[in-house]
Amino acid sequence: MNSTFTGINQSRAAYGLSYGGPAEGVVVSNSRFSSNRNHGIALCGVNGLTLVDVTSTENVQYGWYIDGPVENTTITDCSSIDNISTGVVLNTASCTGMLFEYFTSRGNGGNGYTIINAGTEITFKNCDGSDNRGDGFNVCNGWCGVLFDGCRADSCGDADHAGSGDGFTTHNTASITMRYCSARDNYKSGFAGVGDSDVRIYYSRFSHATNGIIGMIFMSGTGEIILHNNTIYSGATNVGAGIDVAAGCCADIRNNIIRGFSVGIAVGAGASLIEGHNNIFLSANRGMGFPISSSDVSYDPWFYNGQNDLRIRRGSGCVNKGTGLGYNRDYGNNPIRGNPDIGSWEVVNSGSGIVPMGEPYFKGGRFGWGINH
Repeated sequence: MNSTFTGINQSRAAYGLSYGGPAEGVVVSNSRFSSNRNHGIALCGVNGLTLVDVTSTENVQYGWYIDGPVENTTITDCSSIDNISTGVVLNTASCTGMLFEYFTSRGNGGNGYTIINAGTEITFKNCDGSDNRGDGFNVCNGWCGVLFDGCRADSCGDADHAGSGDGFTTHNTASITMRYCSARDNYKSGFAGVGDSDVRIYYSRFSHATNGIIGMIFMSGTGEIILHNNTIYSGATNVGAGIDVAAGCCADIRNNIIRGFSVGIAVGAGASLIEGHNNIFLSANRGMGFPISSSDVSYDPWFYNGQNDLRIRRGSGCVNKGTGLGYNRDYGNNPIRGNPDIGSWEVVNSGSGIVPMGEPYFKGGRFGWGINH
């Protein structure tokens, strides 16, 4: 089956687009679904479907709802905007080879993205989950092999939805990797791991102008969290916790900049911890519940422009103070030479063409951070 459907516009129907079954070679492009009585787009049991430049807006329920077994499906340059409930719901017990790329889910009444039930092998690349009333990205239950690559979630949550408002969050044995991601000015955490999730986060940035209502990076339960070469920033001095790891967790926390929190790193009793080569600055208590490593430092990172541009400048005390952990590129796709710098960015020569990291760039209508990975 090789079919292309383009230029579809559907509004005020039960569903904007409803598709189920095998879809190898089927392409839906340049289509708009708005103000429908249920979901804007409902996909069930699709295999091999491609969607390009498809928008779902202001629908009564979800913008996109995907269930049943899903295989080898690619969703590129699409969006879910201003829907009454969640922007994207992926509810499947079997998912392999699925890619969301340059997808924007913003302004929705629930989460930007909710990934529930269970599945494997799904990638979100350069996706945006900002300005939603719930969480930006919420991964639940037994999902594993979830990759967030170059994604962001800013300004999610509010006091009326106090149970949510994390940039990224996992629940109940989920397993995820985050790299080159950003979470800024969310109501709660930049990242929250709840339950027994296993999480790896590297070369990402988390910031608040003041701070959310719980730790910027918060991990509970008995899972494992790896935090390498992240920049964790609060614009207010001595507010909240930078990293808060509960008792029973396993944590590897190295090469991070943690700036402006009352507690830099808080670790619960009984947690298993590898910690070192962190720069913990402007914190009344650099570490709580464990002895600070002798390899840690407390220098002004010397950012270009605070929260708006968290690259470090030449002369920063973070330069070459990290320990090698096997990575070869930083947040801006710059090569890592010799000992890595602490934080998410390597120092680069001025005039090198590196895009300032505080704001996204748009190229050909696509969203990204810095140089494409």
